[in-house]
Amino acid sequence: MVTEKYPDSNKRADALFKIGIIDEYAGSIDSAKSFYQKTVTEYPSSSAANLAAKRLKAL
Repeated sequence: MVTEKYPDSNKRADALFKIGIIDEYAGSIDSAKSFYQKTVTEYPSSSAANLAAKRLKAL
């Protein structure tokens, strides 16, 4: 997975969030929650974390 191959990328927070979106729309809610939570935990001050937190609340 790209997020594992490039753990220091400045695009990782966005990538984690987008994987969560893909999983959510594919019906893999537990996986989506996991990626959203990882985004919030690892990148708390990012815009992706803000969006991920909103998605977590919605689920």
